[in-house]
Amino acid sequence: MYDPVSVYTVTADENGSSNAIISALSNSTGILVHKVILENTTNGSNVVSVAINDHQTIGSSATLIRLSTSSHGGAGADAYQRYAVETFRPPVPMQFGVSVNVTGNGASATIHYTRR
Repeated sequence: MYDPVSVYTVTADENGSSNAIISALSNSTGILVHKVILENTTNGSNVVSVAINDHQTIGSSATLIRLSTSSHGGAGADAYQRYAVETFRPPVPMQFGVSVNVTGNGASATIHYTRR
């Protein structure tokens, strides 16, 4: 039996207080991140990346998850990865907040998580 998984998608930098995945005012003990999908929604002609922090604000030293596409070494739309996916077994615990730092034109990150 699996717990119901929630999905959250972000396309720009976002502090934990904005997305309220973990509310500082709730009795929540945090979340478990099971999977992150990073997509380049443009033509795939650049590298995109995401850093997910266990903190309410971006730029903290609490980065637990980093994911990035890469270059295939050529020029043009086929020179870069369009997707990067990481599944975490065991899931990554986050207790203090979920701030997300998105880099690159066309980046879209989808976070699959369950509440603890």
